[in-house]
Amino acid sequence: MILAYISCQFKRQSYYYFDTIMTVVGALLAAGIQYFVWTSTQKTGNISLAASEMISSYAILATAYTILMPAAEISKTIAYQVKKGTIIYDFVRPLDYWKNIFFTQLGKSLYLTLFTIFPLILIYVFVFKINFMVAKNFRAVLLTLLVLLLGYLLSFVMGFLLGILSFVTFRNGGMLSLYTGLVMIFGGGMLPITIYPHWLAAVAKVTPFYAMQGLPLLTLTMSEISWRQLYPQLVWLLILILITTQVYSKMRAHIEIAGG
Repeated sequence: MILAYISCQFKRQSYYYFDTIMTVVGALLAAGIQYFVWTSTQKTGNISLAASEMISSYAILATAYTILMPAAEISKTIAYQVKKGTIIYDFVRPLDYWKNIFFTQLGKSLYLTLFTIFPLILIYVFVFKINFMVAKNFRAVLLTLLVLLLGYLLSFVMGFLLGILSFVTFRNGGMLSLYTGLVMIFGGGMLPITIYPHWLAAVAKVTPFYAMQGLPLLTLTMSEISWRQLYPQLVWLLILILITTQVYSKMRAHIEIAGG
């Protein structure tokens, strides 16, 4: 059953190949802007070559990483189901609702990885000369994959939490906008946390947004990584799962479908 959910969504995404092409093109345009901005900044002498290469690499990778993160997609999907009333059909399916959402999104993410993220990475390597710091040894590759996986899971749980709030608010566009802003600031959505003022970097590092996005991106672009980087991700994943489980059980009891 689980494989059926994943396979179904994978095949469904393949129907929208033009959208996939446009996503790749849009990501390349955004990456190109970041690359030329920081290259121009380096040429003016306002920033060193090493710093310019690190920041531009980070910003370019952030463009692709944001596409893969499921929080916004999941939140919108749940809110749409609540608005249309079709969520009731998912409630009565044999598979739990949160598992339904997770494996459905996993199928979409697998498609994105193969046909959007992978082509983007190849272009980044050959066109923008992005240097992935994880290629040193097997340990570094394994650690990076774990950091990326935990970041994905954190994004899923956060998106599910935002989505189920629409059980009582009916619309969550405002909360989603707030979430996007917090990720941009505390998750290093545009710039690495390492160049923030010390006080802002200290605040960002204790938020779930850093564990979700900032830490995985830094792992891809910085040479020094350790197993300790997994600790904040694991802690925040446990906290968010506990909060989301409690909120889901309470929200589901108060959801209204077609006025009842």
